[in-house]
Amino acid sequence: MFSRHWIATIVCAALLAVGAPAWAERFTVAVVPDTQNYADITLAQPRGEETFARQMQYLVDTREEKRLAFVTFVGDIVQHGDGQFRQKIEGAAEGQFRYWDTRAEWDNANRAVSILSRSPIPFGMSPGNHDYDNYSWWDGPDSPGAARPLSGGRTWDLYFGPQSRHFAGKPWYGGSFNQGLNSYQLFTGGGKRFLHLSL
Repeated sequence: MFSRHWIATIVCAALLAVGAPAWAERFTVAVVPDTQNYADITLAQPRGEETFARQMQYLVDTREEKRLAFVTFVGDIVQHGDGQFRQKIEGAAEGQFRYWDTRAEWDNANRAVSILSRSPIPFGMSPGNHDYDNYSWWDGPDSPGAARPLSGGRTWDLYFGPQSRHFAGKPWYGGSFNQGLNSYQLFTGGGKRFLHLSL
């Protein structure tokens, strides 16, 4: 006489055997975490910029091997999204700052993401708090100004919005809302169609 445990085990094994073809259709969704330190112009460059570019090239180069169906970015593409900021000069007298223009950070990120967008791999991007037009979202001695709610996506829209070279005319890019800060993409993996939301 079989115990209930053995019967359950046999049933599960039978179901797995029947479902084997479905299990064989594997695919990969790559998740790219914060790239802000790669793009950050206050850190030694081109080390970070090259790392960002190599990361994107790796995804392109291993697309077939990994069965890469989609890439999603989780935000904080750049470190300083507001266009310019100041940084206290270490060891300098009080009130001495170095001023930075962060277009270089956006350009670093744009070059790296271009490697991916020239490939057939569909992808989606979401802004993080560092990617908004106003960067003063915290209080403290190194804050660029008084804390205020995050707002503005003009720079994001220019570099990574729906009309950017990364998404305009791509058949897998579904659409966007609010200067491309929210968007959706469609992709196929394992023979199934997926809807991806970048919010």
